[in-house]
Amino acid sequence: MGEGLDDTGLPEIIKEGVSIKDLNGILPYEVINKLDDKNDTGIIQVEFLFQKVHFKIAITKPVQGEPGSLIGIVYNIDAEKKSQEELLRLTDILNQSTDYIASLEPDGKPIYFNNALKDLIQKDLKDVSNMSQLHPSETLGRIRDAFDKQLYNDIWQGDSLLLDSNQKLIPVSQIIIRHRDENDRIVRYSTVMRNISEQKLIQERMAMNAVELEKSNQDLKHFAYITSHDLKEPIRNIATHVQLLTKLIEGNQSETISEYSTFITKNAVRLSNLVSSLLKYTNLEKMDAEVSDSVSIGELIQDIIESHKLMIEENNVSIKYSGIVTGK
Repeated sequence: MGEGLDDTGLPEIIKEGVSIKDLNGILPYEVINKLDDKNDTGIIQVEFLFQKVHFKIAITKPVQGEPGSLIGIVYNIDAEKKSQEELLRLTDILNQSTDYIASLEPDGKPIYFNNALKDLIQKDLKDVSNMSQLHPSETLGRIRDAFDKQLYNDIWQGDSLLLDSNQKLIPVSQIIIRHRDENDRIVRYSTVMRNISEQKLIQERMAMNAVELEKSNQDLKHFAYITSHDLKEPIRNIATHVQLLTKLIEGNQSETISEYSTFITKNAVRLSNLVSSLLKYTNLEKMDAEVSDSVSIGELIQDIIESHKLMIEENNVSIKYSGIVTGK
C-alpha cells in the first residue's frame, strides 16, 4: 500500500486479472463509468476525489475486441492538487495586480507575464524571445552594471524605463530578484515594475514651479530694492522741508502748527524706517547673523497709535493695553 492510502481503503496496485466489475464499490461510480468507456483503450488516466482526498488512477486497458484484464495503479495526488490550487490563487493575485510582473530564464527568456504587462506591450510570451526587447539599451546596461557591482546581492531596486506597444518610454520603479538553486547557480529572475508616469509628471511640474517661484522672488526683491531706494529720497525731502519750515516760522507758530509739524516729522521718520526695514527684509537670506534685537511691545503699540492718530480720533476709538513685556 502507498503512503496515505490505508485510511481510504483504495488499493495501490490493481493486479492482473481485475475487471471493471471488480472495481465496483472500491472506486467512485463516475470513475467506473469513465474507465468503462467502450471507445477508450490503451493507457487511461482519471482523477477523482475520494473521502476528501485527491487521487489519480492510471490503467492499461485491453484493445477493443481483444481479451484481457486491467493493470494499473491508484496513487494519492492530494499534495499535488493543493500545490496546483495555491499556484492558481497566486497567479490570480498577480494577474489582478496593476503592477507589471514577469519571471525570466537566466538568459532573459520570459517564463511568465501577468495581464497588466501583456496589456501594456500588447504581446504574449510567445511573441517575446527576450526581456531585453522591452527595455531601452541604456536601461539594460545600467541594470547589468548594478548587478555586476553587487555580485552577491541578488536584489536590485531603482527607476528604469519600459517600452509599451507603441515603443513609448514608460518610467517605472523596478525591483529585480535573482533566484539561485542549492548550488548557488542562477536559475531565474523575477521582476515587479510600477508605472510612475504620474509621479514623474508631478515632480517635473514641481521643479518648473520652483524655478518660476524663484524667478518671481528675484523680480520681487529687485522691485522692492529699487522702490525702496526711490522712496527714501522723497521721504528725506519731506522731513527736511518740514524742519526748515518750522525754523522759518519759529516764534510765530501756534501750538497747532507745532503739533502738526512734529506729527509730519515723526511719520516721515517712521516711513523712512519702514523703507529701510523693507530693504533689510529683501536681503535677509544674504545675512548670516541671526535677528536678536529686543523689541519693546509697549513702544511698538504706542508707535502704531501715533501713526493712526487721525483715524482713531475721527472714529472716536479708545485703545487700552497693560501688562506689556519686551520680546524678540
